Amino acid sequence: MATEMKIRRMSDVQLQEVAWLWKPYIPFGKITIIQGDPGEGKTTLALRVAAACSTGTALPGMEACAPFDVIYQTAEDGLGDTVKPRLIEAGADENRILNIVEDNKSLSLLDERIEKAIVQTGARLMILDPMQGYLGDKIDMNRANEIRTVLKNVAAVAERTGCALNILSPSLSRRRKAINRCRRENITPLPVARVGKCSSSLRLKKQ
Repeated sequence: MATEMKIRRMSDVQLQEVAWLWKPYIPFGKITIIQGDPGEGKTTLALRVAAACSTGTALPGMEACAPFDVIYQTAEDGLGDTVKPRLIEAGADENRILNIVEDNKSLSLLDERIEKAIVQTGARLMILDPMQGYLGDKIDMNRANEIRTVLKNVAAVAERTGCALNILSPSLSRRRKAINRCRRENITPLPVARVGKCSSSLRLKKQ
């Protein structure tokens, strides 16, 4: 059966104002990709933003706001020996930093628990660190269309809930090096998917 085609005119599209968690870097209701090479501070930045949100502390260039809950998921660091000490150092309200328990089942970007947790807790920020740790076992990293589908699903969750979804990812410069290595060794490199609703990309660089 052919898919029904619908066309809209831009004159029929209503203007919408972007709500910002941290202008012009992190919008509410959309995905933000935080990129950087190892050691450039992606996780440090994410944890400090989470800490500020948990206490209502003003981010640079922004006014102080009411504190809110943050969901923080990590596929690399231990919660007790790494994440919590860094949150304490950043001055976070630990009662407002939440974590979806993955003891029985690992979380993925297609997991319905993401939206359920956001709705249940009212969290306005969710951080997943790193992206490749949450693609899921069934996603083929060699297929850009599969990654695009995953990110579209997450973008839809962000839009429905109004939650800012921050995903940490290796930088493009690191990817270029990997592509060059693959070419030298005759290996097929992994594709990068671009998604319109990934509205913001924050690139970190050492000074």
